[in-house]
Amino acid sequence: MYHADLHTHTIHSDGEYTPAHLGLMALQSGIRYLAYTDHNYSYSPAELSDLRLQFPMLRISARLRVQLLLSHRRPAPRGDPHRGPEL
Repeated sequence: MYHADLHTHTIHSDGEYTPAHLGLMALQSGIRYLAYTDHNYSYSPAELSDLRLQFPMLRISARLRVQLLLSHRRPAPRGDPHRGPEL
């Protein structure tokens, strides 16, 4: 059986560790598949290549996650605490 962590964040978004430190922690934890899913950050081919060379036992993936802030929202019905404030 292989272990995976397919949703991680590094210092490039809201995580605490560098990509290399996260890779090392993954290996020490027995993880073999690791996906970096930082918000609004795209790993260059050179960065991914360096990480893959540094951790040949890991299968590393990186996907760009973009957060969009929408300025137009429907007003929340009054009295619905789950919808947030009216705009």
